[in-house]
Amino acid sequence: MADVDEADEDEMDRLLDEFLRPGRGRLGRRADGGWFVDAADLAGFLKLPAPAKLVMMVLLLCLKDRATEVHFHPTISGDDEPGYRMWYVVDGASHELVPPPREVGPAIAAELRRLAGLHAWRARLAGRLRAAADRLDGRPPGPASGRFHIATAAWSLEVAATFHPSRAGDGIVLAFGPSEVDPAPEAQEQLRLMMGARPRLFGDSPEDPA
Repeated sequence: MADVDEADEDEMDRLLDEFLRPGRGRLGRRADGGWFVDAADLAGFLKLPAPAKLVMMVLLLCLKDRATEVHFHPTISGDDEPGYRMWYVVDGASHELVPPPREVGPAIAAELRRLAGLHAWRARLAGRLRAAADRLDGRPPGPASGRFHIATAAWSLEVAATFHPSRAGDGIVLAFGPSEVDPAPEAQEQLRLMMGARPRLFGDSPEDPA
């Protein structure tokens, strides 16, 4: 039994190393002045860097379980290394998610800021002006907010993102808007396809042509 456990741990370590391997591309595309995430773009998902992959999978997991919000909140451990807690809200109840690796947490926040449109130069300038005004008035930094869309051919919904600055980093709340079509069944199918594509995702498929 110990040998099996050690093998499982070795496999998990290998998969984590592969997941964290730098990728290409970025999540979403610009559309109508904002960012649009195609939840059915499996080929694009396979090319993403680790933080974008994790964001995509968390979004789909939330939609599959019909969550109304997902929270990413930074924590500071005893060695002053930042980490992140993640949870989502379903029918008013909070459910903890497995936290991301420490080294991925800040990149997740940056990925979500980009999707929310807060990396655009106008948004950065507005944020700096607000921060300067807060400092002059002796107030703590205020929140920033933005929006993006996630969709497939069957459904589309808006995601409102709010960023709360703190010493540890950005606390982030994503709130999911309504959709005329329930996204849960297709979100579940997309997650299944992503997990089924694991050999291609990690680049070790024996079926890949030489």
